[in-house]
Amino acid sequence: MMWDTHVINHQKVKKILILLITISLFWSCESRDIQKVNDDLIKPSIENLSSLQMLPTLPAENIQGLMDNADHIDYIFYNYGKSINQGDKSSVQNMIRQITNTPQPDINCAMPFCKIIFYKMPDKLLEGEIHFGNGCAYFVFPDGNRQAEYVSKMGNSGILFFNDLISNFSAPAGE
Repeated sequence: MMWDTHVINHQKVKKILILLITISLFWSCESRDIQKVNDDLIKPSIENLSSLQMLPTLPAENIQGLMDNADHIDYIFYNYGKSINQGDKSSVQNMIRQITNTPQPDINCAMPFCKIIFYKMPDKLLEGEIHFGNGCAYFVFPDGNRQAEYVSKMGNSGILFFNDLISNFSAPAGE
């Protein structure tokens, strides 16, 4: 009986931790301005996705560089005509942790959802797109020619964060 209680307690603790991370990510954006953006900013910008095989994930040294240096994130949501930002280090790091080292085998299972830009203010460190929907959630990072170079699955807390965010947006732009 003692072992069963330990397993149940471990599962409860895990669920509570995921909930707390999700709440932390959501609150960090909730305090930021949600702004209407120009139409030219809400168009997907990474090319060559339709003909790609599985790409490598964002290298660990790039992720560590973001963890060490990034202090701001901008999100520009294509279908909602809105943008938000995160400017506190812990929220920025929580999102960076959602870039996993797990490959995304099907990079056409979801449409581009938003642009994500990491900064060490005022300098841009890395720009990518988040593809979200149809049971898929992943980051696509381009090379200098706007061609997809790295694709990384999104972590569970990131998925919960974006689901919560979407539920707080009004209907997509144009509806």
